[in-house]
Amino acid sequence: MTAALMGTLAWADRTDGRLSADEKIALARNLASLRAEMVFDEARYRLGLLRPAKIELDTLTPPDTKLVRDADEFARSVYPDVLWAHCLRTYYFGAQVAAFDGIKFDREVFYAAAICHDAGINEGVAGPVAACCFAHSGGRLTCETLSGKGHGESAVRVGDAISTHMNLVVPPDQYPSESTLVAVGATCDIFGTYVRRIELTTLAATVERAPRTGLFEAFGPFLTQPHLEDSRTALLVQMGAFDSNGTHPIESVLAS
Repeated sequence: MTAALMGTLAWADRTDGRLSADEKIALARNLASLRAEMVFDEARYRLGLLRPAKIELDTLTPPDTKLVRDADEFARSVYPDVLWAHCLRTYYFGAQVAAFDGIKFDREVFYAAAICHDAGINEGVAGPVAACCFAHSGGRLTCETLSGKGHGESAVRVGDAISTHMNLVVPPDQYPSESTLVAVGATCDIFGTYVRRIELTTLAATVERAPRTGLFEAFGPFLTQPHLEDSRTALLVQMGAFDSNGTHPIESVLAS
């Protein structure tokens, strides 16, 4: 169903993760859409029109299954605690926004994709980011690893969600909801998008469980090195997507 869609494993296998001219325009629109969404959510919040419900984090605990355990073990093996914590927040933020927006998803598949979505940052196992799109290489590596542990079609769904997350916006009417939510959770943690859709004490509990300390220091070297020409990451860096503009929205909300 999603084979021809930008970001999927099949798309990246065919294109080597390089964007066409039309796809570059689509990615630029996605970035603009994220920024507009933040402004719109902030306006709705200030008008009292956006009031998410409190969620107890323990109600979002992923199921204790072999897929979840295998994914967690793999993630722990390929990046340090600071990136593992980012991936854990990606899961919780995605699940919290899903609750607000009424998005149904497979918690097992979503957790596996969220916790492994930055596997491609580890060039020692996924290959140099100057030669391959890190989202594609990480998705492919995770898919192969989980397939080797007997997870079959679930491994493909996990790999697709990882490969697709660098689209930034992954519409749930076009992609599986698990792919949508990896992008939602990751962009929430990196850019602060959707943070107003998370109730304040729930947000604080998430950050307490998975602290954000050292996140951008960990990503700094990765973002400043050469990336595959015409890849999504290369284009986003060129557009200044990751440039800091003062206090991060999550910290601003927590301090309010």
